[in-house]
Amino acid sequence: MEVKVRGAYTAKITPLHYACENRPSVDAVRALVDAHPPALERRQEPGGQLPLHAACTWGASPEVVRTLLAARPACAEMRDFLSNLPLHCACYSGAETAVVESLLRTYPQGVWPRNHQGSSAVDIVRRLTHPNRREVLALLERTMSRLLERVASRAGEEGVEAEK
Repeated sequence: MEVKVRGAYTAKITPLHYACENRPSVDAVRALVDAHPPALERRQEPGGQLPLHAACTWGASPEVVRTLLAARPACAEMRDFLSNLPLHCACYSGAETAVVESLLRTYPQGVWPRNHQGSSAVDIVRRLTHPNRREVLALLERTMSRLLERVASRAGEEGVEAEK
């Protein structure tokens, strides 16, 4: 369907997109996903956002974001046409910490990619002044540290194996 979206322009979107822009209930999202599961991966035209991007941008509840992630976890790894992951959108918009946490649980490597502006999720949070900024920044930095520790641990294990 073609409608005027919250960004004040006309776009082709699915009913699931429209709902995700307007703080839907979990029941509404479940009903829309059950009625048409392919809508989870349908991109908005223009912009290329998925319903998960819209939910993270426009303040959907953590429960709604978890519902979308449970239905199609791979969407956490998909970028829009500006190379934003849903995590970038959540960080730009000051989404609840629980939303960021759910995205990181699903795709922790999302802390590394940069969008077309050259910004990572950490860069975005550092630049903006949302009320939960410190909390989200700590969460992102902990995730980065855990990922780096895993890499170092694997490298150490491989070094031990090579010495044998």
